Amino acid sequence: DPLDEAVTGIDPCDVVALADVLDDPGDEVSPAGRARLRILAGELRHLRAHVDEPLLDVIHRVVEVTGLDVELAASPEAVTAHRRDNIAAFVDVVANFEGLDNDGSVHSFLAFLRAAREHERGLDATSPSGADAVQLMTVHKSKGLEWEVVAVPNLSRKVFPVTTVRSKWTTVASVLPTPLRGDADDLPALRGHDKAALADFTAECDAYLEREERRLGYVAFTRAKSLLLGSGHWWGSSQRRPRGPSAFLDELHDHARAGGGRVALWAPPPSEGETNPQLAGMDDLDWPLPYEPVAFARRQAVAREVSGYLAALTASRPLPDDDHERMTPAERQMLTELDADVELLLAEARRARRVVREVELPRALTASQVVRLRADPAGLARDLARPMPRQPVPQARRGTAFHSWVEGMFEQTPLIDLDDLPGAADEGVDDADAADAAVLREAFLASPYGQRSPFAVEAPFELLIGGRAVRGRIDAVYDLGDGRWEVVDWKTGRRQADAVQLAVYRLAWARLRGVALDAVDAAFLYVRSGEVVRPKLLSEPELEALLTPP
Repeated sequence: DPLDEAVTGIDPCDVVALADVLDDPGDEVSPAGRARLRILAGELRHLRAHVDEPLLDVIHRVVEVTGLDVELAASPEAVTAHRRDNIAAFVDVVANFEGLDNDGSVHSFLAFLRAAREHERGLDATSPSGADAVQLMTVHKSKGLEWEVVAVPNLSRKVFPVTTVRSKWTTVASVLPTPLRGDADDLPALRGHDKAALADFTAECDAYLEREERRLGYVAFTRAKSLLLGSGHWWGSSQRRPRGPSAFLDELHDHARAGGGRVALWAPPPSEGETNPQLAGMDDLDWPLPYEPVAFARRQAVAREVSGYLAALTASRPLPDDDHERMTPAERQMLTELDADVELLLAEARRARRVVREVELPRALTASQVVRLRADPAGLARDLARPMPRQPVPQARRGTAFHSWVEGMFEQTPLIDLDDLPGAADEGVDDADAADAAVLREAFLASPYGQRSPFAVEAPFELLIGGRAVRGRIDAVYDLGDGRWEVVDWKTGRRQADAVQLAVYRLAWARLRGVALDAVDAAFLYVRSGEVVRPKLLSEPELEALLTPP
């Protein structure tokens, strides 16, 4: 409110943000203070550059940049555990947050936090705890629960119960009108538009708010099994006018006076003209507040030791060995875990600085990828690291059409409908496809395999080679009799094929039929020329060596 009052009546273009002070804090700030403010300004600039990242990543980055994780580790053990629980609970809220229209941005999350503070009295600061702990939560979250002792603080005027009606749709355009809400039947209704109807609507809103607050108060006061504590105050931390007890605290006071409890303390109202004692001397307070002496001295000692180690590393001097004998078992275990984390971080940093990126070979490959692994390993690595869609080419479409024709000729069911292929609706290729298809069909019928009936067409397989699964389909398999087989791969292009693909097909069929590898012949049929090529093929150990990274 004081900041709003300071810029009242000023052109919004001339209003600067409080963060702008970080760049030029003025002469009132000490040199050490200016240095700290410059560090803060740098952290904020760094965080703003990542504000468009996923919300959970932004929160983790804030924790890391601000050093909150280090601050928690430097706190006493009991305090650290409690604060870590609260941080974990907050991160859970972030992870489960979904804004309107799935907008999980920082801005929508901040709006959610403002709404929680305004309408739900903030988020719950609950965490797993033992029987001797105090649980802090909102009244809404306490529904259905019970405790031996329940304390309801701040039963002060205008705090609990709330007496200020929230913005009404009759006066604020941004508020959803009551008839459009899903709970419209339970809310006050506007019965007219004259002055009397508006006054009645306002009175009904006040009565509705009172009923809602009383229901909430009933929930709060009935959570106690044995003891209920209620308290309020005349002066808040920043109020210039006294507050006093709310209606709930007055009723608890009367109930206790009537024999239903005990009034431990009831402070008299402040005298006329009395000011808030908590505001006295506020101008003389030091900021930031000084640290607790013992903890601050311990932190300074650790900081000096770390600075000495950093100076030694910069000067290439060796660091002293860890004194394990002076450590407790828990400290030795923590040191081991930290060493392991450091090794992982260093390895990650070294990988990030490498000029050449290593791509891990997948556990499952296609036969085409195995061929490319030997012919163009760098190209395969690029495709694996950053897969990109490929534009359909007419040659691939024609080759698939030829395979479909052969399947139909030998009464095999086509696996792919030609009309469903990528590029099937492309303009300007139909005539070329038809002419080329006729050439391929005539050439195939004139080849040595044109009149032979295959045992299988487009035979699927999946086999393990060197601990990796290789999948594919064999164009055709012929039964030669006497336990011998021949696998044939039809090539509709003019380019020489790689024999690795044929070696994989031969090994796959040998395993599928349970025969020796030398009982399976393999050949390429170059359909256009009718040439049959039987290249020298890799053996099974050679294929395993190809798929086994060095």
